[in-house]
Amino acid sequence: MIMQNGMRAFDPSRPVGAHLRETLAVHTPWSRSERSENVKRAMESVGFNDPCAVLARYPHELSGGMLQRVMIALAIVLEPDILIADEPTTALDAVTQFEVVEQFEQLRSRLGSSMIFVSHDLGVVKRIADRVLVMKDGEIIEQGETGEIFSSAQHPYTRYLVSSKMALQRHFRQLMGGDGVAEG
Repeated sequence: MIMQNGMRAFDPSRPVGAHLRETLAVHTPWSRSERSENVKRAMESVGFNDPCAVLARYPHELSGGMLQRVMIALAIVLEPDILIADEPTTALDAVTQFEVVEQFEQLRSRLGSSMIFVSHDLGVVKRIADRVLVMKDGEIIEQGETGEIFSSAQHPYTRYLVSSKMALQRHFRQLMGGDGVAEG
Protein backbone atom coordinates (compact mmCIF):
# COMPACT_ATOMS: atom_id res chain seq x y z
CA MET A 1 0.00 0.00 0.00
CA ILE A 2 1.19 3.47 -0.87
CA MET A 3 -0.39 6.00 1.43
CA GLN A 4 -1.15 9.60 0.57
CA ASN A 5 0.82 11.01 3.48
CA GLY A 6 4.34 9.58 3.49
CA MET A 7 5.22 11.15 6.83
CA ARG A 8 2.77 8.82 8.58
CA ALA A 9 4.13 5.70 6.88
CA PHE A 10 7.55 5.67 8.52
CA ASP A 11 8.79 5.42 12.12
CA PRO A 12 10.09 8.93 12.87
CA SER A 13 12.74 7.60 15.25
CA ARG A 14 14.57 5.56 12.60
CA PRO A 15 16.05 6.20 9.15
CA VAL A 16 13.73 5.26 6.27
CA GLY A 17 16.20 2.61 5.12
CA ALA A 18 15.57 0.64 8.34
CA HIS A 19 11.90 0.35 7.40
CA LEU A 20 12.75 -0.92 3.92
CA ARG A 21 15.35 -3.41 5.18
CA GLU A 22 12.97 -4.86 7.79
CA THR A 23 10.08 -5.09 5.34
CA LEU A 24 12.19 -6.88 2.75
CA ALA A 25 13.72 -9.21 5.35
CA VAL A 26 10.21 -10.37 6.30
CA HIS A 27 8.74 -10.56 2.78
CA THR A 28 11.59 -11.86 0.61
CA PRO A 29 14.08 -14.75 0.72
CA TRP A 30 16.89 -12.46 -0.47
CA SER A 31 20.28 -12.10 1.13
CA ARG A 32 21.29 -8.74 2.61
CA SER A 33 23.26 -7.87 -0.53
CA GLU A 34 20.35 -8.84 -2.82
CA ARG A 35 17.99 -6.66 -0.76
CA SER A 36 20.40 -3.74 -0.96
CA GLU A 37 20.86 -4.09 -4.71
CA ASN A 38 17.14 -4.43 -5.40
CA VAL A 39 16.29 -1.43 -3.20
CA LYS A 40 18.99 0.66 -4.87
CA ARG A 41 17.66 -0.20 -8.33
CA ALA A 42 14.06 0.59 -7.31
CA MET A 43 15.09 3.87 -5.67
CA GLU A 44 16.89 4.90 -8.84
CA SER A 45 13.81 4.00 -10.90
CA VAL A 46 11.75 6.56 -8.98
CA GLY A 47 14.31 9.31 -9.48
CA PHE A 48 16.79 9.09 -6.61
CA ASN A 49 20.36 9.73 -7.75
CA ASP A 50 21.90 8.79 -4.41
CA PRO A 51 19.65 6.12 -2.84
CA CYS A 52 22.06 5.35 0.00
CA ALA A 53 21.97 8.96 1.19
CA VAL A 54 18.16 8.99 1.12
CA LEU A 55 17.89 5.68 2.98
CA ALA A 56 20.15 7.02 5.75
CA ARG A 57 17.85 9.99 6.42
CA TYR A 58 15.00 10.24 8.89
CA PRO A 59 11.45 10.84 7.61
CA HIS A 60 11.38 14.45 8.85
CA GLU A 61 14.49 15.16 6.75
CA LEU A 62 12.70 14.23 3.51
CA SER A 63 9.97 16.06 1.65
CA GLY A 64 6.51 14.56 1.18
CA GLY A 65 7.34 13.82 -2.45
CA MET A 66 10.56 12.06 -1.49
CA LEU A 67 8.74 9.91 1.08
CA GLN A 68 6.10 9.09 -1.53
CA ARG A 69 8.83 7.91 -3.90
CA VAL A 70 10.40 5.77 -1.16
CA MET A 71 7.03 4.04 -0.62
CA ILE A 72 6.65 3.54 -4.37
CA ALA A 73 10.16 2.09 -4.59
CA LEU A 74 9.31 -0.36 -1.81
CA ALA A 75 6.17 -1.42 -3.68
CA ILE A 76 8.20 -1.91 -6.84
CA VAL A 77 10.72 -4.10 -5.00
CA LEU A 78 8.03 -6.23 -3.35
CA GLU A 79 6.33 -6.90 -6.71
CA PRO A 80 2.87 -7.32 -5.14
CA ASP A 81 -0.09 -9.13 -6.68
CA ILE A 82 -2.25 -6.15 -5.76
CA LEU A 83 -1.18 -2.60 -5.08
CA ILE A 84 -3.34 -0.01 -3.32
CA ALA A 85 -2.14 3.51 -4.07
CA ASP A 86 -3.88 6.46 -2.41
CA GLU A 87 -2.99 9.64 -4.35
CA PRO A 88 0.56 8.31 -4.97
CA THR A 89 1.59 11.08 -7.38
CA THR A 90 0.08 14.11 -5.63
CA ALA A 91 3.27 15.39 -4.02
CA LEU A 92 5.48 14.77 -7.07
CA ASP A 93 6.72 17.20 -9.70
CA ALA A 94 5.55 16.58 -13.28
CA VAL A 95 8.71 14.79 -14.46
CA THR A 96 8.85 12.48 -11.45
CA GLN A 97 5.10 11.89 -11.72
CA PHE A 98 5.53 10.77 -15.33
CA GLU A 99 8.40 8.44 -14.38
CA VAL A 100 6.51 6.98 -11.43
CA VAL A 101 3.35 6.31 -13.47
CA GLU A 102 5.59 4.61 -16.01
CA GLN A 103 6.97 2.41 -13.21
CA PHE A 104 3.42 1.49 -12.15
CA GLU A 105 2.59 0.54 -15.75
CA GLN A 106 5.75 -1.56 -16.05
CA LEU A 107 5.06 -3.26 -12.71
CA ARG A 108 1.52 -4.11 -13.80
CA SER A 109 2.72 -5.31 -17.19
CA ARG A 110 5.63 -7.37 -15.86
CA LEU A 111 3.76 -9.02 -12.98
CA GLY A 112 0.16 -8.80 -14.03
CA SER A 113 -0.42 -6.92 -10.78
CA SER A 114 -3.79 -5.40 -10.06
CA MET A 115 -3.97 -1.85 -8.77
CA ILE A 116 -6.49 0.15 -6.86
CA PHE A 117 -5.36 3.64 -7.79
CA VAL A 118 -7.10 6.48 -5.94
CA SER A 119 -6.56 9.84 -7.61
CA HIS A 120 -8.13 13.20 -8.39
CA ASP A 121 -5.73 13.59 -11.33
CA LEU A 122 -7.81 12.60 -14.33
CA GLY A 123 -4.78 12.62 -16.63
CA VAL A 124 -3.10 9.94 -14.56
CA VAL A 125 -6.36 8.01 -14.21
CA LYS A 126 -6.90 8.06 -17.97
CA ARG A 127 -3.36 6.84 -18.57
CA ILE A 128 -3.19 4.06 -16.02
CA ALA A 129 -6.72 2.74 -15.42
CA ASP A 130 -8.57 -0.02 -17.24
CA ARG A 131 -11.74 0.65 -15.24
CA VAL A 132 -12.83 3.77 -13.41
CA LEU A 133 -15.10 4.28 -10.42
CA VAL A 134 -16.22 7.87 -9.92
CA MET A 135 -17.16 8.82 -6.37
CA LYS A 136 -19.00 11.82 -5.01
CA ASP A 137 -19.69 12.33 -1.31
CA GLY A 138 -18.43 8.81 -0.54
CA GLU A 139 -20.77 7.10 -3.00
CA ILE A 140 -19.94 5.44 -6.31
CA ILE A 141 -21.93 7.40 -8.90
CA GLU A 142 -20.55 5.87 -12.08
CA GLN A 143 -18.24 3.09 -13.16
CA GLY A 144 -17.04 1.60 -16.40
CA GLU A 145 -14.22 1.11 -18.84
CA THR A 146 -11.86 4.09 -18.90
CA GLY A 147 -12.61 4.95 -22.52
CA GLU A 148 -16.35 4.88 -21.86
CA ILE A 149 -16.10 7.13 -18.83
CA PHE A 150 -13.94 9.69 -20.61
CA SER A 151 -15.88 9.68 -23.89
CA SER A 152 -19.49 9.16 -22.87
CA ALA A 153 -19.98 9.66 -19.14
CA GLN A 154 -23.59 9.23 -18.01
CA HIS A 155 -23.69 10.99 -14.65
CA PRO A 156 -23.73 14.82 -14.67
CA TYR A 157 -20.94 14.99 -12.07
CA THR A 158 -18.68 12.70 -14.13
CA ARG A 159 -19.41 14.74 -17.26
CA TYR A 160 -18.51 17.89 -15.30
CA LEU A 161 -15.19 16.40 -14.14
CA VAL A 162 -14.23 15.22 -17.63
CA SER A 163 -15.32 18.46 -19.33
CA SER A 164 -13.39 20.54 -16.77
CA LYS A 165 -10.23 18.56 -17.49
CA MET A 166 -10.71 18.97 -21.24
CA ALA A 167 -11.38 22.71 -20.87
CA LEU A 168 -8.16 23.13 -18.92
CA GLN A 169 -6.23 21.24 -21.59
CA ARG A 170 -7.73 23.40 -24.37
CA HIS A 171 -6.95 26.59 -22.46
CA PHE A 172 -3.36 25.48 -21.89
CA ARG A 173 -2.91 24.66 -25.59
CA GLN A 174 -4.32 28.08 -26.52
CA LEU A 175 -1.94 29.81 -24.11
CA MET A 176 0.95 27.89 -25.59
CA GLY A 177 -0.21 28.60 -29.16
CA GLY A 178 -0.54 24.92 -29.96
CA ASP A 179 -4.08 24.38 -31.17
CA GLY A 180 -4.09 26.43 -34.34
CA VAL A 181 -6.37 29.16 -32.98
CA ALA A 182 -5.69 32.42 -34.80
CA GLU A 183 -4.34 35.15 -32.57
CA GLY A 184 -5.95 38.50 -32.87
